[in-house]
Amino acid sequence: LIDTLKEAGFNAIRIPCQYWVSHANHATGEIDAAWLDRIKEVIQYCVNDGMYVLLNDHHDGFMDCRATGAKLDTVKAIQKAIWEQVATKLRDFDEHVMFASSNEPDANDLTSSINLHSFHQIFINAVRSTGGKNAYRTLVLQAPSTSLDLASYFAPGAIPGMPYDAV
Repeated sequence: LIDTLKEAGFNAIRIPCQYWVSHANHATGEIDAAWLDRIKEVIQYCVNDGMYVLLNDHHDGFMDCRATGAKLDTVKAIQKAIWEQVATKLRDFDEHVMFASSNEPDANDLTSSINLHSFHQIFINAVRSTGGKNAYRTLVLQAPSTSLDLASYFAPGAIPGMPYDAV
């Protein structure tokens, strides 16, 4: 399939990864090694063909931008655990591999956008903390509800005390 896409003239592919949580130990958060190995294998096929890859968490269901209290703490912990493991597994790939924190995040007001902002920062910190080429890897952040109108919530200073300090 990857070879066919390359032959058709494509030089980039998005790999929307879903079910990280379903492939993880619910007590420890550890993602199944075979699942991570398969993702790495598919990414390697793309890189072998000289393609760029955007890997994102795709509607996994855990990222609830309206969460509060203990549920919000759980979402943040899952976000951190997923991206530390994924980034560690893939840290040796060069600039052909990019990561995206989420896909079409469901945030459409200031409160949910503040949560999304914190999820994105956790993603950035988790990826950067794993070293290797992740220290400078391109990271993609989607605006609340993937809306240009709501993207202003992410402008510097729009949310007091919440700059993206690690991009």
